[in-house]
Amino acid sequence: MTTSLRRLASTSLARGKAGRGLLSISPWRGLNGGPVRVSTAFSPVKAKLTAGQSASLLIIGDSTSYTKFGPYYLFGAWLGAQHNATVRIRRWDEWGPSGAGDGPKAYAAADVVATGTGSTLDIWLASLPGSGPYAMFDKARRPTAIDALARPDLVVWHHGHNITSYEMPVAGMNYLGRGLFLGPIGMISHKWPGVPQALTNQTPWRDNSDMNKVVDALNAVRLAKPDITIIDTHSRFLPNKSDPLYYRLGEVSPGVHPSDLEGRNIGAQSQADAISSAWMQSAAIGGFSTADWVSLTGANLMPNGDMLWPSGGTPTGWTVSGSTAVIVKNTTEQYPGFDYCVEIQPGATPSAARLQRTFLEADVAPLRGKTVSLAILAKRTAGQRPPYMPFVTRTQSPPGRTLPAGPLTTTGLDTANPGDWNWYVVAGIPIDADAAANLMSLAFYPSFNNAGNGGSLFIQKAVIVEGPMPKGLMP
Repeated sequence: MTTSLRRLASTSLARGKAGRGLLSISPWRGLNGGPVRVSTAFSPVKAKLTAGQSASLLIIGDSTSYTKFGPYYLFGAWLGAQHNATVRIRRWDEWGPSGAGDGPKAYAAADVVATGTGSTLDIWLASLPGSGPYAMFDKARRPTAIDALARPDLVVWHHGHNITSYEMPVAGMNYLGRGLFLGPIGMISHKWPGVPQALTNQTPWRDNSDMNKVVDALNAVRLAKPDITIIDTHSRFLPNKSDPLYYRLGEVSPGVHPSDLEGRNIGAQSQADAISSAWMQSAAIGGFSTADWVSLTGANLMPNGDMLWPSGGTPTGWTVSGSTAVIVKNTTEQYPGFDYCVEIQPGATPSAARLQRTFLEADVAPLRGKTVSLAILAKRTAGQRPPYMPFVTRTQSPPGRTLPAGPLTTTGLDTANPGDWNWYVVAGIPIDADAAANLMSLAFYPSFNNAGNGGSLFIQKAVIVEGPMPKGLMP
């Protein structure tokens, strides 16, 4: 354990007494003056540690969760002191010593941040600076980062800073922001049904309010999916937004990174205090689980979203646009359990090549006046940006609305890696009562605007369901 972490374990925060840390904010109180505990995503793992049982956490994050003096090393040391537990953190090693993303795509050897005589808590810290929520699902990372792990007791998402540029076609239409979290949440739930999941609404930026739309998206996710816990690091940090000590030394505008280096990590401590506060307010009981939306059943309102293809050059009702696009019924790349998938090859001039479904009157009629969610199971080729998959809900004024499904904000860390099957989501979309036939559409661009290397895009299915939450309708 480092000197700083030993110091943390002996602070008033670690001991659970009133002081500058956690309990300087009063916990909720019951009728007899005791704290009120609630069932949260923390509850099952807290119950295990309270009973002296070993447990594990998976944390999927970005640069603000990465350093060894950051919020999760601090939180891990605090947990060890609270539960007399040995806490081991294995951090994703890809960022490397040069900070260029050239390290091994594997977890490093464990750092022991607390030593106890009771249980053992293993924390898998899948943090990669510059990444977004989908990063650990790339084919080059997922086998080691996720699939090789035993089922954890809790998954925490610490993302948002690297996706603030996602599209909002009209002010307040935060449907893609919700989807950028619901997609990865669904993939974790489909792998480990019921595993509790929590989201941190990350800290504000020093020089602007760009994180507000991400916080709004996370709050909307929680409203639509109550079996998710929100950890509010944002509100605790806001009063200190203008204090340079809360940000990294020399942090350039817009001021993203909380201070998280040895001897200067009050920004990280603020986040750790918020996480610890959420832990303290959680009841030590089992029973909390996060449902798997990918397996939920219902009526698919997407016309031929299953890509049925009895004959001809395209799935029934779908058309080729862009002069060089080639559509192939691929029987080798399909998602497990399916007989084939649709491969879209962009050809020599890829910028506009696409497969498209225009909604006819019979397709639009069931959607009018409803709130719907769209989920697409797709896979990209190595070297491509994630696919551009626009759902046009209105072309006539006022105003036109094109809602892209997919993380267009990917970085070079993601582009070089081969893709894997991911769920891309746009959630809680209101369809106008006067939505017109032939003016709604869904399209799949493998290489929109010449992005990527011209490789293929693979589509397994597209699902539209009524309501603020997607459903995968998967067997």
